[in-house]
Amino acid sequence: MTDDVPIKGSKTWKAWTEEENQYLRDNRSRLGAHQCAKDLDRPVSAIHNQCRRLSIKLRATPSAYKPEEDELIRELYASKGPRYLAVELNRSQETLRHRARKLKVSGRVGRPNKRSD
Repeated sequence: MTDDVPIKGSKTWKAWTEEENQYLRDNRSRLGAHQCAKDLDRPVSAIHNQCRRLSIKLRATPSAYKPEEDELIRELYASKGPRYLAVELNRSQETLRHRARKLKVSGRVGRPNKRSD
């Protein structure tokens, strides 16, 4: 199969550019597949498949969270959210959401409740 032939059954198909490939090499482990998919306007499955073709690790080897990082998550997760913390801590949004759940930190603090009639 060549990269120039559409995959049978696909709705739309476009060839991968070298810029997109480099973006995946630079950002996949830090941002996660979902954010890369949004940034490149591609399905998540396409991100996974292209990473396999390029021998890019689908999962970065996770490093242990430091106590200072946990404290920052507790302090800022509700107000700033996972996107902000992902940049600050150089971790993916997905891993930050998982860590926040483990720390029992909610992203809904400070948001107004829906009406209860």
